[in-house]
Amino acid sequence: SAETMEFSGASLTPHWMTQDILHKLFSYAFDEVGCQMVLTRNSEGNKRLHRQLARYGFTRWDVPRLFGRGENGVFWTLTDNAWRANNFHPGTKSHEQTQTADAA
Repeated sequence: SAETMEFSGASLTPHWMTQDILHKLFSYAFDEVGCQMVLTRNSEGNKRLHRQLARYGFTRWDVPRLFGRGENGVFWTLTDNAWRANNFHPGTKSHEQTQTADAA
């Protein structure tokens, strides 16, 4: 098996995507299910999400016309190795600094 999982989401606000939620989501995929890679796809126009995914360690793959003739798309992949190395997990220095800044 490929040991991959695709995820998607929808929200009225981007603020749902906290580090704790992301950790739970990917801990499920990598630690509980045993996936070696997760992926997601979205419109090339979703710039805010693109910044978040890139910061989290995803690799970008542009796909012309993924959403039709007039709309290109982007596949984003995150390997288990990249996820474990991204420093956004609870207990890491990067995570603690962000949580402190969010509380201020």
